[in-house]
Amino acid sequence: YKRQYYLVNGLHVKGGLWVRIWLSTRRDVDRVLDNPQLRPLVELPPVASGNESAPVETLWNLELINANRVWDEFGVTGEGIVVGQSDSGVQGDHPELSDTYRGRQFGDAYNWFDPWYGSPTPTDIGGHGTHTLGSVLGNNTGVAPGAEWIGCVNLARNLGNPTYYLDCMQFMLAPFPQNGDPFADGMPAMGAHILNNSW
Repeated sequence: YKRQYYLVNGLHVKGGLWVRIWLSTRRDVDRVLDNPQLRPLVELPPVASGNESAPVETLWNLELINANRVWDEFGVTGEGIVVGQSDSGVQGDHPELSDTYRGRQFGDAYNWFDPWYGSPTPTDIGGHGTHTLGSVLGNNTGVAPGAEWIGCVNLARNLGNPTYYLDCMQFMLAPFPQNGDPFADGMPAMGAHILNNSW
């Protein structure tokens, strides 16, 4: 098994210890990186729900960086910008984020990609991605509430690996449909303008 990348001169190769040793001795191979995997979950855990109401006033952290002044004085809230979120995922139905998901109008193809588990719609097992995207563009909690977002899972259950990070970066630059080929199906015109990426 191997998968090529256009973003870097690299391959994802599944081959075991002996293939790793053989590759590391080749003069045309710069280095071999570990690519850790997680055992699959028996089933996805339920999404936790909160019961807090949305804030009614501008949050102190947004005032501290003068985001509210940019909104008021310049009328800039992120309209026309697509943020690419690569993290533990995104809870797609979260009230702070659901109405700014680009896939709400066009479907999940070209808007959501989960190389870890293949979830067909925006999902977040750990909650971290939902939190960070809320800080970026949440309706009441974000710096740019007028922006839209697309998402990718590169950090499932707080573990990342090089190939899934590359998968997500390629998806953000030229989104492709789920189970699509990044080389043949990628659409650069649909790429994100800004990337938010947890490492």
